[in-house]
Amino acid sequence: MYTPTMPNENNDTEEKKGLPGLRAAMDRKNLSLSQLSHLVGTTSTTLSRLANKKAGASTDFLEKLADKLETTTDQLLGRTPPASSEASA
Repeated sequence: MYTPTMPNENNDTEEKKGLPGLRAAMDRKNLSLSQLSHLVGTTSTTLSRLANKKAGASTDFLEKLADKLETTTDQLLGRTPPASSEASA
């Protein structure tokens, strides 16, 4: 089971800042925290901590989330905006 890293005052890397794009990606896929937690092998509490910037994710776990959510790691990290489903309409 995945255990998140905790933010550290002395280690302010981007990996430690949570996943600001996680909730939007979950909404696009109509997935709850519980459903996604089962897909990626962690707890809904861990995903909530990631979404609320209370914990960071390893690169491997971040890639797993992006794969399951059919998005990019940059979108989960909030570096790029999510692809708009309305843009193709």
